[in-house]
Amino acid sequence: MSNRGRPRTSTRLFADDYNAVNASDLIRDFWGKWPSSVGLTATFQDRTTRNFTAAITTSRMPTGGERAWFVCQFCRRRCGRLYFLHEQQRDFACRVCLRLAYWIQYNKGQRYRMYRQMLKFFRKV
Repeated sequence: MSNRGRPRTSTRLFADDYNAVNASDLIRDFWGKWPSSVGLTATFQDRTTRNFTAAITTSRMPTGGERAWFVCQFCRRRCGRLYFLHEQQRDFACRVCLRLAYWIQYNKGQRYRMYRQMLKFFRKV
């Protein structure tokens, strides 16, 4: 049996467990243009706040219109969400820079396992 695929256990953090800001929640200005950057404020349990600035870029949709994206300040790639892990972290960052994984990558569920077993069975026949 091969050891391909993701391990059953991992020390990676899951994106679903942390605070995120969605680019789809941004609002256009009065003239219908996207802003070039947006200010983000994080408020912690001890009532301290930290301000951040995130750059924004756009792309054309095949059906017409535009979609807004955040630009990660560390890797400069465009992303739909920026994450903030904890108070010691200085800035918002993308999932790739923070090495976050999605929960579904590690837990596919019973239906997925049954589907894979069926494929394996029919390949033998």
